[in-house]
Amino acid sequence: MDEIMDLLDELDKSYPKDCKDIKQSINFEQQGTGLYVVAIAISKHDSNRDIQISTKYGVCLCNELHDHVKDCYHVYAVDYFEIGRIPVNYVITITGIDSWYADIPLPMSVLKRHMTLSQKRHFNAWKMNYPDSDYVITFLQILNVYKY
Repeated sequence: MDEIMDLLDELDKSYPKDCKDIKQSINFEQQGTGLYVVAIAISKHDSNRDIQISTKYGVCLCNELHDHVKDCYHVYAVDYFEIGRIPVNYVITITGIDSWYADIPLPMSVLKRHMTLSQKRHFNAWKMNYPDSDYVITFLQILNVYKY
């Protein structure tokens, strides 16, 4: 039992060094495939329902349920708004591991930076219906692997 405890102590001690090394090895690469972005309004008061969103634009980078039979993503929310396509997406890579990369979802600040003025205006108008006190706004980020 003491051996196990010593091993756990060593793991705890190595964690900060591991994190530092991992952070120094991470790289982000901008891609031109683009994302199709859908805003989702989720009620904080349980008035949500199942909403089905078409998969026609590509592969979702988030954890929404993909219904292969109905060819849609299921989200539990009150409403959604299709913001549309933004021209960039990013992948993460690790220095020294050339055979691995992963597509990553983007924070709101990056999404907004790449929205057109019209997309921002329409999104903000839609969002006015969902005050922060009662709703959480999140995003489906769909990798544009299909041409439309």
